[in-house]
Amino acid sequence: MKARVWLMMVAVVAIAAIFVPWDSVRGVEDGANADEAVIRAVVDKYYRGVVTADRSLIEEAWDVDRGHMKHVQGSGAGESVNVTPISLAIDWWTRVKASTSSSKILALDIVEGKMASVKFEFVYDRLYYIEYLTLLKVSGNWKIVSKAYVSRKLDG
Repeated sequence: MKARVWLMMVAVVAIAAIFVPWDSVRGVEDGANADEAVIRAVVDKYYRGVVTADRSLIEEAWDVDRGHMKHVQGSGAGESVNVTPISLAIDWWTRVKASTSSSKILALDIVEGKMASVKFEFVYDRLYYIEYLTLLKVSGNWKIVSKAYVSRKLDG
């Protein structure tokens, strides 16, 4: 009997997991829906700032003084993790506007109403990125504090 109850519980959890949308908040803490809207707006400012080369939008979204991004550079035995202060990245991002772009939040997870992780798909011209953005809420304001990403060139 215990095995049957346990099996039924596992089946219910598995079925529920199938129907959870990928771009929805996975946290259940109070206020998660309000935080979700703000976090989506912050990520949108970052995205619009990069594709339009608008420094002010990017700086609204990021903790400019302490933010950073990381990615693997090189190949084979020469691979290493590259760490770039976000202030330097903003200088790069604001040089040229994108001719084509798209984005999609693939997952958003809020923890304790103070930290969030966003899995973000981002196309900038012929480059395809998957980014993990970490946001922290300080003094009531959500800011992106770090980004780790992988990228590849699109065919065509």
